[in-house]
Amino acid sequence: MQFELNDEQSALRDSLARLLADRYGFERRRALANSPEGHCQQTWAQLAELGLTGLPVAEADGGFGARAEDLLPVMQELGAALSLEPYLPLVLGATAVRLAGSEAQRAECLPAAAWPGRTTRPLAATRPGGCRPPPAARATPGCWTAPSRWCWARPWPTVSW
Repeated sequence: MQFELNDEQSALRDSLARLLADRYGFERRRALANSPEGHCQQTWAQLAELGLTGLPVAEADGGFGARAEDLLPVMQELGAALSLEPYLPLVLGATAVRLAGSEAQRAECLPAAAWPGRTTRPLAATRPGGCRPPPAARATPGCWTAPSRWCWARPWPTVSW
């Protein structure tokens, strides 16, 4: 197994490191974490402009179809910067829709995940006591309804171009 980054991965890592350098001081991180968005909209827009939001989405669905090893330098740099941007939920949500979604769901959700700003979609639901399917959840066109004790995870962030 090769654990060295190739030239493209190294260039991506370096670009992201430059973007995130000194982006989050302690007070700024605290303010952003307590904001309604929970992250920096400007930084999220820049990540989208770099094409990072399209990495985990398959080419057939409007993204770049990156493999896990291609996401590694992105996740490393976001972690090193203690970034608040919801990149991991994007990766997990896009993967879940790709693997378990219908063709219609893939067509609606995945291009929006790859290129934020078009729509938002909730990623997951949790409830006290663990992550199990909601017992009273019902599928309706375009969404799930569940009892009020459930808390929907933040939707994919949007970007205004």
